[in-house]
Amino acid sequence: MVRDVLVPNAAVLDMADPPRFPTENFEAIRESGLLALSIPRDQGGLGAGVHGDLRLYYQVVEELAAGCPSTAQLFAVHSTSTFKLELLGTPEQQERFFAEVIDEGATFASLGSEPAVSVLHANTMDTVGTRDGDTWTFSGKKSFGTGSGGFRYAILLTLGEGSDTLSGGLLQVVIPLDADGVEITQNWDPLGQRSTCSYDVSLTNVEVDDGNVIGGPGEFFDHPILGQKFQLGFAAVYAGMARGAVQAAASYVMDKSRPWVGLDSVGQDPYITYHMANSDIGARGASLLLHEAAWSQEQAVAGNLSWEASAAATYRARIAAGEAALDAGNRLFEVCGARATARSHDVGRWYRDARTLTLHDSLDRRREVLGKYVLGYEGPKVGVI
Repeated sequence: MVRDVLVPNAAVLDMADPPRFPTENFEAIRESGLLALSIPRDQGGLGAGVHGDLRLYYQVVEELAAGCPSTAQLFAVHSTSTFKLELLGTPEQQERFFAEVIDEGATFASLGSEPAVSVLHANTMDTVGTRDGDTWTFSGKKSFGTGSGGFRYAILLTLGEGSDTLSGGLLQVVIPLDADGVEITQNWDPLGQRSTCSYDVSLTNVEVDDGNVIGGPGEFFDHPILGQKFQLGFAAVYAGMARGAVQAAASYVMDKSRPWVGLDSVGQDPYITYHMANSDIGARGASLLLHEAAWSQEQAVAGNLSWEASAAATYRARIAAGEAALDAGNRLFEVCGARATARSHDVGRWYRDARTLTLHDSLDRRREVLGKYVLGYEGPKVGVI
């Protein structure tokens, strides 16, 4: 599927103006059954959820990203929602929404970031819900709504009325993206990750019933795996990006590059082999750290490892994979040359996607946290988003 569908579609999607949602890719993912990857087996899924095979989950995200990073990011956002339903949802909510995923191909976007508030750092947000009996009403503005351009639902992160901090009042709410009062502004036109279609979304008196509220106020933070799964999901996309950039560079060099004067083949060029070796080492190292961190999350869920130690492993993987993706994308141009900058050659997107997505959350901030842990000052905050 990655080779036959995602890779050829990625080139077309990257050239689309305005950006286009990868509908065909998600149809292939639905047909493969992977939309249910992180749903428990006893509820009809493939069992790579919170209490299942986490290493398999991250491996799948990495493989998807090696073909189309935008599709992989969207898939990770959808799967994060099924993780939340597994941990926070009632049996009735799980039965309802898991059945829609399995039988109908339902998918979940994410509405967390806000244009006016740095949610990651402020411990609050402007979007607030009010309750009247069994009905909730929500109003607010969200930015970077990954998946809002093509998914059925979104998990809305919001405060309940009377709450002013995320730690005490964060709610997770399933919102149909075609509901009255939901306005999607198609303003996504970034350097990379173009087909994530992460539009701005405004909610004006959007009503849902109590059955769409997943868990209680602040309950998200009682489950460290949710924050760490979010973090390591990015590492998996980065690791796949690095692999994809190495593969794209190798294919371009062997198929299109001309040997330097006096050389019989590009494989004899020490400058090309130097950069290819370093890109390959970085990508493989990132993949190994990713799978080590996935193992650490399994162990922490089972109670065999502290969440602090697992969070450190997650940060190592995210930092290393982000650096590997950026480095491989940059070295790609060193080995492919000036002609490769033409968009028609479909190699530049690897750098642009890596540069865009690694800005989502500063790698240097993660280095600061990890460095303090290594020096014994303090451990990572295990439940951060």
